[in-house]
Amino acid sequence: MNDPARVAVTAAGVVSPLGFGLAETLESLQSARDCVSPVMRFSVTECRCKTAGQVSDARLLSSHAQLPRSGRLHRASHMMIEALQELLTQQPEFEPELAVVGTTSGGMSYGERYYRSLQRAGDLRHAATWIANYPAQKPVIDAQAAFGISAPCEVIANACASGTNAIGHAFECVRSGRYQRVLAGGYDALAEMVFVGFDSLQASTPEKCRPFDQHRSGMVLGEGAAVLAMENLELARRRGAPVLAEIIGYGISTDKCSELWRARTSPRPASITSMRMEQPRSSMTRPRAEQSAHCSTACQ
Repeated sequence: MNDPARVAVTAAGVVSPLGFGLAETLESLQSARDCVSPVMRFSVTECRCKTAGQVSDARLLSSHAQLPRSGRLHRASHMMIEALQELLTQQPEFEPELAVVGTTSGGMSYGERYYRSLQRAGDLRHAATWIANYPAQKPVIDAQAAFGISAPCEVIANACASGTNAIGHAFECVRSGRYQRVLAGGYDALAEMVFVGFDSLQASTPEKCRPFDQHRSGMVLGEGAAVLAMENLELARRRGAPVLAEIIGYGISTDKCSELWRARTSPRPASITSMRMEQPRSSMTRPRAEQSAHCSTACQ
């Protein structure tokens, strides 16, 4: 049996409320720039929370106006195209054999428009566009098509952990030797149904998001897209690709309750069990395995 392959990250791309690209995002983080702004995309009059982290439409939609039928694409597609463009600028020769992408809502806002038009007997002239761009895989397909890539796509929808789980699954795909190069990451575009849902649960805060404060009052939703070029480390070095990072482990744990419910229930019920699935130590053959970080998520 061959030893598990080592997995490298050779390129990355991101678009978020913090900026377009890695450099701009890093600068915003280092300067502690506040990227949360009032929600204007839909009415939040009846909501407790009225803010979100939002990507500028003016900048996003103008970046790829030259693409065929760009006006019909969902905002999520434009974000994925922007993120993939940065990745391919760093590694033009990267040709993924598989794409693994996490998301929670796909083109949800187009689904909202279609449903409302049906309910109100409204104008359905754009129904075909709404339906075609609603599925979760469509932004990934659009991004690949923009750059002549046609890798099979796997979508992981696992609430807030979707993107992390997608990277973890991509890691296992390369580590197992089944694939040499995998495109991994996640995306989400702000949608009214998701926003109002979290607000109804009183999980969103009308104040600032401060997760490490004992007086924290909830979270603030955001949107964006980010992708990683993941490949076999040995092959990446052989072709002279820069190695941004090496992923050496992945784990996941699940509790049978939501974080919101748990925060309001004390003490923790004895009936709640916890499962932990970690990378076996026997499979981690290098001392660096001690540095492996395991992700812990809660089922929403």
